[in-house]
Amino acid sequence: MAILGGNILLIIISRSMDKFETYQKITLVLGIIGLIAFWIMFFNMQSIYMPVFERLSVYTLIIWSFISGIYLLKNTKV
Repeated sequence: MAILGGNILLIIISRSMDKFETYQKITLVLGIIGLIAFWIMFFNMQSIYMPVFERLSVYTLIIWSFISGIYLLKNTKV
């Protein structure tokens, strides 16, 4: 549920921002990729490639966390 919820959250986050710039586009694309990978994984549990799709749906969240950190560091005024 954390994988599914996390990727849905990425889409919600991207749609809730005012300006649709690069960061928002990346967030939306990662959320969509994560949901597609989760969908494929969920309906192919017996496949030997199921772990690949599970990891892919988790990696979208990890990549987004890394990109968010860089975005925040770049846009922080000290």
